[in-house]
Amino acid sequence: CFTFWDIGLSDYTSIWLVQPVGRFFLVLDWQEWEGEPGSMMAEHLRAWESKWGITIAGHYVPHDAARRSPNDGKSYLETLNESGLRNVQVVPRTPDIWLGIGYTRDILPACWFNATACDTERIHNGEEFPSGVACLEGYSKDISATGSTLREMPKHDVFSHSADAFRTFAEAWKR
Repeated sequence: CFTFWDIGLSDYTSIWLVQPVGRFFLVLDWQEWEGEPGSMMAEHLRAWESKWGITIAGHYVPHDAARRSPNDGKSYLETLNESGLRNVQVVPRTPDIWLGIGYTRDILPACWFNATACDTERIHNGEEFPSGVACLEGYSKDISATGSTLREMPKHDVFSHSADAFRTFAEAWKR
């Protein structure tokens, strides 16, 4: 089993737990946290290992995990290592975000999602947030006009963090 992340340096951190089985992928679990420091992630992942009776073989984080924080000079990657996580790999930035989105579309038909863990809304501070599956379904683009030029980019909203974490999965697997 492997985890695939979108790190939230100032907002949500999303993680998917995936088990490759033959030509398919069992998407066992998903979670999203707000305001949790990297040092807490190891604890959350140990809880997953206990819940599923597995050992997580590797963790794939996006390119920005290697960037240093202006607060303490440490990277998110260093913080994860200090908290006891091993086998953490940084997935290099894909040169075009639309390539990564295409990789995600390519891999989705081979994925089987655990409905209880991945398709249940989460409650945070009494407010409902979409499930991981709903985040994949709700991921959309934002079209803005600058002068006579249209620019399409993924919309940064309540759906984007979990969708970006899943894109980390697709980009890592493609590599």
